[in-house]
Amino acid sequence: MTMSDQRTSTRVLIIEDDPAIGSLFARILSPSGYDCCVVQDGLAGIEAFAAANDAPFSIAIIDYSMPGIVGSEVARQIRASDPGVSLILTSGFGRRDAVCGDDGTIDAFLQKPFTRQGVLQTVDQALESRKQFTA
Repeated sequence: MTMSDQRTSTRVLIIEDDPAIGSLFARILSPSGYDCCVVQDGLAGIEAFAAANDAPFSIAIIDYSMPGIVGSEVARQIRASDPGVSLILTSGFGRRDAVCGDDGTIDAFLQKPFTRQGVLQTVDQALESRKQFTA
């Protein structure tokens, strides 16, 4: 399977409370063949992930700072329900170790502001990292 074929079959859950940023992620990823679903809070993200039985998500991009439940907790709950999913945490507040620690829950970290190329590289990195972890 080529990277292009892999992307075509890859569903991405974007959990981002800022609608403009969530939409930007989808606009960056969709033309590369990713099937994106955007939700605007952590609980909606957990629910969307759990409800995707027939077409599960391969990757979730999760904002760290959201009202209600922080992104690292969303990531832990998603990881508990599916150890094979790739998880990316995003933040405009600091480095990976400062916002998510090093408990192995997160496959990649994306600092805001980000570039189109940075998003695509981080998604590819997270997918590859999880593939190696679950192989």
